[in-house]
Amino acid sequence: RIDLGWMFAAHAELVEGADAYKSTISGGGSVDDANLAAEPAYINAMSAMEAHHETLEEAHDAFTALGYFTGEKAEEMNALIEKHDETIEYFKQLERDYRAADWEAGEETMELLDASAIAADEALEQVEEVIDADFVKLNEDTQDMTDQTKTLILVLLLVGIVIGIIIALFMANMIIAPVKKLTEAANAVSRGDKDLKAPEITSKDEIGELGESFGRMIASLKIMMMDED
Repeated sequence: RIDLGWMFAAHAELVEGADAYKSTISGGGSVDDANLAAEPAYINAMSAMEAHHETLEEAHDAFTALGYFTGEKAEEMNALIEKHDETIEYFKQLERDYRAADWEAGEETMELLDASAIAADEALEQVEEVIDADFVKLNEDTQDMTDQTKTLILVLLLVGIVIGIIIALFMANMIIAPVKKLTEAANAVSRGDKDLKAPEITSKDEIGELGESFGRMIASLKIMMMDED
């Protein structure tokens, strides 16, 4: 989350620098010594400000690259950037006031900085509300797509099961029907039926070969019966 916490940390650094300056002067040090004592804190303050500024720019560039900031969202983001830039400028002015040891001007700048920071925070809340609303909608759409996908998978699974059953029944019938014909023919042979005909089995697999062999056997049996007669 991008917030204005950076400003409080950076301002604390500025105050620390100002205190170091005042302490050096009150201790009898020169202005150069005072500036030297305050310099590290001032550098830290500006570094914090620049790091935050880069973070905001990176976030803006990332969303812009995705084509996100359009219409109302673009207006909200532009308002945030405007207020943010204003806050940055007041912060830089405060740093200049402190470096110049102009404490009175620094107090006035700090008041302007506070007001600008509040406005920037409000603008940030507006942007976050828009983004949060979009993420909520995105999550809802994603959930809907997930539910639809689950339903589609279930339907396809059921269709696959039904097709599998139909294929299994068809295959079973292709095997059972010829076997049944062979069984009936074998029973007829055992009864000595002279009008017995070879079962018609058209399959080209092992059962078909068995049917052909059974047909030849029946033909041979008929010849033997005729010879006996």
